[in-house]
Parts: sequence; structure tokens; C-alpha cells
Amino acid sequence: MQLTLDTASIASLSSAAFSVVVSVFFLGLWLRQKNHLYTDLPLSFGVMFMAQALNSIIKVLPTLGMLDASLVLFRIRTIVIFGTVFPLAVVVLHIWLPKARARYSRVLGALTLYWVAVTLFAPSEGLIMLFCIPILLVLDIAMIVTFSITWRTGRLKEVRSGLMVFAFVLGFLSQLVTSQVVLDNVLLALTTAIMTLALINPWFRRKHVLIVKPIETTSTVSV
Repeated sequence: MQLTLDTASIASLSSAAFSVVVSVFFLGLWLRQKNHLYTDLPLSFGVMFMAQALNSIIKVLPTLGMLDASLVLFRIRTIVIFGTVFPLAVVVLHIWLPKARARYSRVLGALTLYWVAVTLFAPSEGLIMLFCIPILLVLDIAMIVTFSITWRTGRLKEVRSGLMVFAFVLGFLSQLVTSQVVLDNVLLALTTAIMTLALINPWFRRKHVLIVKPIETTSTVSV
């Protein structure tokens, strides 16, 4: 039993450390850009990976005996997880609903209120997961569809869309195995590594700011 706990702790802390490094890299990349847009992929993924790292750290604290695995701690974790939800929601809205830009603040505000209300007032961990996990899955599916389109059409060459699809599929699977700590963290680490490789795309000489533009009527994504 102790070996399982040690393995789980190592997996969580390793995933957290890796996510922090990747997050700092992307946030630094975004800060070095001349133009700073909230829809820039480096910013979105930088925030997402930092929240993912903090979530992994909080998740391992009970295993290390530093805190009790209480409902309060789970609520805190869920709020932190929203740090991965919000930037993905911004990107999805920008890509798929460009004509509804004036309503972005309302949609994002409603999403925030919903997430916070469920987190604070749902009486159990099971209900919190029941109401929150579907949102994560929907966003994952939206990103899979988005990068599948760019992969099929050959657009958005600054990003390896095929790798992004694979990464989000792994991220989708990790949401289904959250109770299996080691496997969950292995999938998260692989997801982070593959997304990083896809976004950096060493096979492409980057000349432009990395930002995904809205889906046009021809169902393509361009930069």
C-alpha cells in the first residue's frame, strides 16, 4: 500500500513540476510578443498548465499527510481546476462564435457563476464532479474538433494539429480515470508534453504571433 502511495505522490509532483515549467515557458513566450491578445494560445495554455500544476499539488497533499482529504479541500481543487476551464472557454468562443463577441462576457460570467455555485453549494464530491466534469469534456471535444479541422484542411501550420488532437484525446481520457491517481497523472504529463511539442512545432519556422482565428463559413481555422 505504501508503494502505491509513494508512486502516486511521485506521479503527481512530477506532473506538477513539468506543468509549471511548461506554463512559465508559454507565459514568457506570450510576454515577449509585441502584441498581447487574450486569445493567444501561449497565454491560454500557460494559464491552463499553471492551474493544472496547482491542482496536482493540492491533490497530493493528503497523500503526503499534510492535509486531510476533506470536502473543503476538494472544493478548493475544483476552483483551481476552473483555471483550466476558463482559458479553454475563451478560445472555443473566439473560434466558434466570433459573431457573438459582444456576448462573451455574459457567457463567461454565467460559466463562472455556475462553476462557483456548484463548487460551493453541492453537498458532495460526487455531485460536484457530476455537474463540472461534463463542461471539461465538452471543451475537450470542441478543441478536438477544432484541431481536427485544421489538421484535415492543412491550415494553422504554426501548430501540429494532429498532435493537438492526440493530446486532447489523452486529456479527455484523463477526465475519465481521475480516481486512478498514477494513470491520471501519467496521462496529464503526456498531454502536457505532446501539447508543448505541438505548439512549439520545431518543424516550422515561426514568423507570426500564435493565435487561432475564428472558424469561417468554409469550416477552416487560419492564422
